[in-house]
Amino acid sequence: MDIQMTLSQKQILTQQMLQTMQILQMSAQELESYVNEMALENPTIDIVEKRHTDDLAFERQADLERKLNWLETTDRQNSVYYRDDGDSDSREANLMDIRDQGESLEEYLKAQLIHRHFTSRQENILRYLVAALNQDGYFEDDPARAAEYLEVPEAEILQMLAELQKLDPAGIGARSLEECLLLQIEREEITPDQKRDTEEIVRSYLPLIAKNHLHVIAKKMKISAERVDFCCDLIRSLNPKPGNAFNDREHFHYISPEVVVVKFGDHFDVLVNEQQYPSFQINAYYQELAETTKDRDTRAYLREKLKQTQELQDSIRYRVSTLSGVAHLLVEKQLDFFRYGPGHKRPMQLADFAEELDLHPSTISRTMSSKYLQCSWGIYPLNYFLTAEVHATTTGEATTREHIIAQMQEIVDVEDKKKPLSDQAIAEALKARGIEISRRTVSKYRGISGIPDKSGRKEL
Repeated sequence: MDIQMTLSQKQILTQQMLQTMQILQMSAQELESYVNEMALENPTIDIVEKRHTDDLAFERQADLERKLNWLETTDRQNSVYYRDDGDSDSREANLMDIRDQGESLEEYLKAQLIHRHFTSRQENILRYLVAALNQDGYFEDDPARAAEYLEVPEAEILQMLAELQKLDPAGIGARSLEECLLLQIEREEITPDQKRDTEEIVRSYLPLIAKNHLHVIAKKMKISAERVDFCCDLIRSLNPKPGNAFNDREHFHYISPEVVVVKFGDHFDVLVNEQQYPSFQINAYYQELAETTKDRDTRAYLREKLKQTQELQDSIRYRVSTLSGVAHLLVEKQLDFFRYGPGHKRPMQLADFAEELDLHPSTISRTMSSKYLQCSWGIYPLNYFLTAEVHATTTGEATTREHIIAQMQEIVDVEDKKKPLSDQAIAEALKARGIEISRRTVSKYRGISGIPDKSGRKEL
């Protein structure tokens, strides 16, 4: 055994550093909850009502509202997100009203069953079936297994399932997509011939609808292209997930953008919406008591709590400054997007932010996590602007898959629909625009974006 001395470097994370990283990746709502929880156990934290903020904060809020009003006139899509931003109490009240007014799918179905006459045994089966529906409104359980569990014949399970499928919304209780669509078609007010053809397409040709091969369907069924168009338009108007609206209501999520980008003249103004952050200050009484009290334990306790409060303020300030730096760099690097909209993003990765801002990529990742940006084109998560490079231009410059797909869509939109372009022809058209990719890549991107193949785009 011997003793050796070695020199090494170790990074030790302090409690404040851990708190700063934690706060950095929180959303505004999570931050508010975090501060409120700390205030419950730290008497030196005084939560301040936002309407009692100082004149400077009032001016900032007025400036923000002026710019949000500009966005409202530019993009109506945004208005739903910020209509009540200036009054958080009103906003929360409105959200509670929405939640209170909404029924769950289970409640909605049970309400329809109240006025129907069933035996206690049948009611027990129906309660089981309703509870077994998935979030899309489908019954995916095995009827035989349900029969075994309830100790009833399988025929009774199927009989009660048929009763459940008569309820609203149409398609509820279906065991497959095909059955869901057929249940809805049954309620459509169309002619018997139209209903027969539509049902046949659902049973046999759904994959061809997805590929837009309507002329193939017409040929196989020996009916007119007009009839196929009518039937397919009807099928597309149906709801493949009848329970989804109730699921969305139960999981309602309010998106609150923290970064606002507004164009003024020839430049873009970038604001971090600090007004939605929790406002607090150090309690003056306890701050004075920590200096004047002669009780050693009280003094030690209050000084520790004051230190925690100061560290919390420092962490939030760091969060704001880092988010502001990331947002300004993002707008600077993505000017084409903010000028011309989706389809004009430039390749951008965490390393690009880290190098420019002299921060670690993990810090950038935490800064962009769970945060949204609002501009005249809509509301986007900050991570939306992280795009991998695709070296596809003839000049050797990098572009994005989104940009290539946008160019493909433009080419397809102006093609002769009676003689649509093949994937190879699209690749050649892209090359003429300075984008060089293979036919196989065109096919891959076409599938990703939902652009039908040559035969699917052909018009008869």
